[in-house]
Amino acid sequence: MSLFLVCEGPDDERHLKAMINAVLQESVDWLDFEHIQFRGVQEGSSYLRQASVNETHRRLFPNGLGMSARGTFGGEPAAPYAHSARKALQILQKVSESPDDGFVLVCDEDLSGNARIQGLSQARDASSLADRVAVGAPDPSMESWVLCGFKPKTDQETRRLDEESRNLKFDPSVESKRLREKTPGDPRNIKRVLDCLCGRDPDREREAASNLARIREVGRESGAVAFLEECQQRLPPLFGVYRN
Repeated sequence: MSLFLVCEGPDDERHLKAMINAVLQESVDWLDFEHIQFRGVQEGSSYLRQASVNETHRRLFPNGLGMSARGTFGGEPAAPYAHSARKALQILQKVSESPDDGFVLVCDEDLSGNARIQGLSQARDASSLADRVAVGAPDPSMESWVLCGFKPKTDQETRRLDEESRNLKFDPSVESKRLREKTPGDPRNIKRVLDCLCGRDPDREREAASNLARIREVGRESGAVAFLEECQQRLPPLFGVYRN
């Protein structure tokens, strides 16, 4: 079986893999990383880039071929990103080769998390894949989920966090939702803060993204806790493990 992943880009892919692997290893005690194969559409790819969904859908479904990507959802108007998510699921259903495959859709783009998660949920719930699809919407961006899992391990990291907290007047690892995504010169720029705290170290970021206990403690407002719950509910059954 494979886990098909839809996200914004390689950084999001890296962080999501760490979170998903941690959830699965917590729930499936025999599972090793080598048992988890992440996939995109193209052979050898490990995720489908959100920005390429429309182009990929046109290529796989020329002239529509009866696969509508428009319309309502259960009689309700489409929320933001619902149509795009429906296209993504149609794509993944076409390329999936096993009834045991799982699917993870994470929208890390404009609008607030609540608006995005509503659209993703509409598309998921209207799909025949619904039981195997976990959705998530970081607020304001994927970096906020990683920051939620950051807990200083060294004196140097403690000093970095203390300095950032003084300058920002709040703890960015606890209140990451107050940071900004697209303001490069702003001290509250979320990428700058993550780079500072983790020292631009991908392994340290991966470790933070895997810190489920810390994320569950402080990550509710950013959407991280809801995403973990989605993964816990829908992914372990693919490996034969069911929650009570």
